[in-house]
Order: sequence, then structure tokens, then C-alpha cells
Amino acid sequence: YTPGLQTNVNPNSNNLITGFNLAGPTTSVSSMTGDVQRGLSTSDNPALPQFDSSYRDTVANQLMQKMQPVHDYQTRSMETKLENQGLRPGSEAYNRAMTQLGQQQALERYNALDASGQEAQRLYNMQMGTAQQAFNQDVAGGQFANQATNQAYNQNIGAFNFGNQAQQQAYNQMMGLANLGNQANQQGFNQNLQAAQFGNQALGQASALDIARMNAQNQGLAQQYNLNSQQAAAQNALRQQAIAEQAQRRGMSLNEMNALLNGQQVSMPQFPSFNTSGVAQAPNLLGAQQSTYDAQLGAYNAQQAGLNNLLGAGAQLGSAAFMFSDRRLKRGIKRVGTHAIGVGIYEYTMMGMPQRGVIAQEVQAVRPDLVKRHANGFLMVNYGGL
Repeated sequence: YTPGLQTNVNPNSNNLITGFNLAGPTTSVSSMTGDVQRGLSTSDNPALPQFDSSYRDTVANQLMQKMQPVHDYQTRSMETKLENQGLRPGSEAYNRAMTQLGQQQALERYNALDASGQEAQRLYNMQMGTAQQAFNQDVAGGQFANQATNQAYNQNIGAFNFGNQAQQQAYNQMMGLANLGNQANQQGFNQNLQAAQFGNQALGQASALDIARMNAQNQGLAQQYNLNSQQAAAQNALRQQAIAEQAQRRGMSLNEMNALLNGQQVSMPQFPSFNTSGVAQAPNLLGAQQSTYDAQLGAYNAQQAGLNNLLGAGAQLGSAAFMFSDRRLKRGIKRVGTHAIGVGIYEYTMMGMPQRGVIAQEVQAVRPDLVKRHANGFLMVNYGGL
């Protein structure tokens, strides 16, 4: 007879990777530069100039001194000219000519004063430009220092970002390796689980064959027993008939003698009755074997339920296994419903056990991704995918 069912699965793989250590990211930047320059030192710069009115007066006096001889010469020349023209001092023409000359000379003196003011302003602007140039140089120096500080800070920021990017890349690589290892463990477990289920199905098939063989043997024994019982019953009947015939012959002789002695009519003989042998019940060897197999199957189902609970609702590894569902393996097929994908749901007997499921050939017609062919040629269905 077949060995016991396999009720546990050894993944035969490494443990799942559930975590790994990695240094934390850089969260601060250590600046290797000085502080930002927020003020300017102008103590060594020339002082701001003040407008010097005395310089203007000096320039004006110098210009007046240079103009005075010219004005005196112009006055003498005008007086001589007027006298030559016969105009006398105090006359209207004389006074008008001298007034015009005085106005011209006053305008020239005004222009000289204006020129002296412009000269003083030019000197003030030049001194102010010197002070502004020194201040601008200080500002440019401060800006250059701050630009250098900002450049160093940006370089530190770049190094900080590069370090964190490298750390992120290392983390992603480690995460990828961990996922790859866990996927390999999962694949190994699924393969072992499918191998265990295939082994149990093979055991169920062998057990069903054993039960069928025992059933045939029991039927043969019962048939032989019935034949023996019928033969014994026939022999018993013949013996009873022979005994009855002997009793009849003896009774007929006595009956005839009694009739002759008493003058009575000869009576018909009475045949004795007898019990026929019954058919004994054969031992129920098939029921005993079926009970043993049911107990083993119940233990396996209980183990599988416990395993599924441990795996959790998210994994559902057991339900994702392919199971034999080929029409050629099923007997007594009866449709009892319709699945959501449009195929029938049936009750049948497979490997000597009553089951309910689908037909692999029907599923293959609408969802070929849920069906695969085993090495033995029979079709299997991924019931977890249904």
C-alpha cells in the first residue's frame, strides 16, 4: 500500500531578508569659508570734500586783477573817442556810450565770477570723485570676498548632494538585492510546495488504485462466496429431498398397513419442511482502507490550513499551485454551476475521491494562462488564478 501523505513543506532556501543597515543621509553642510562680509571699512579712505567758497573768491580776485587793466584801457579809449567825436562829458550821447561800456564790463566781471564758481565746483567734483572711487573699491572688494564665500558654499552644497545621491544609489542597490533574494526564496518555496502537492496527488492516485484493486478482490471473493453458498444450498436441498423421499416411502408402508388393519382410507403423505442456508456477509476491507485514507487526507488538509494561516492572507501560496484537472482523470462528471469566466463547475470522482472543480480543457479555451501540461501529459489548472 501507499506511504503516508506529506503534511509539511521544507522551503530548503535562505531566510527572508527583512532589513539591512545603512548610514543615514547628510543633513547639514559644514562651510569651510569665512563669514559673509556685511559691512565696509572706509577709515583709510579720503574724507568727503566740503565746498570751499574762499577758493572761489581767490579765483574771482585773480580774474578781476587780470581784467582791470583791460577795463581801464577800454574806458580811456572810449573817452578819447567821444571827445574826438565832439561829445562832451554830461551829454546824452556821451553818457549813453559810457553806460554801454560799463554794462559790457560788468557782464565780463559777472562771467569771471561765474567761471570762478565753476572752477571751485570742478575742484569739489574731483575731490568727491576720488572719495567715491575709494568707496567703490571697498565695495568691489567686499563683493569679491562674498562671491568667493558663496562659491565655496555652493561647492560644499554640491559635495553634500553628491554624497547623498551616492548613498541613495547604494540603498537602492541593497534594496534590489534584498528583493531578488526574497523572490528567489519565494520561488523555491513555491516549487517545493508544488512538489509536495504533486507527491500527495500521486499518493492519492496510488491509494485510489489500491482501493479499486481491493474492491475488485472483494467483489471476486463475494462472487465466489455466493457461488459456494448456492452450491451448498443446492446440496442441502438434494439431501433434504432424499430424506423426505425415504420418510415418504416408510410412511406410505405404515399407512397402507394401518389402513388394512383398521379399514380406513390411505392418506397422502406429508413432506417435512427444512431451512435453507443463508449467505454470510464478506468482511468490509474496502471500508477499512477508505477510512484510513480519509484520516490521512484530513491530517494533510489540517496541516495545509495551518500553513496557509502562517503565510498570511497576502501570500496565498497554496492557492496559487497548479492542480490536476484533466477530463481524462475524472469519472461521474456532473455539472452543478458556472464559473465567472464562463466555464462549468462540476462534481466528479478523481483518483477515487469525490471532488468539485472545473475541467482543464474548458479553462484552456478561455484562459490558457491558467492551464499547463504536466510531464505525464495531463493538464493542470491554477485554481489560485480562478
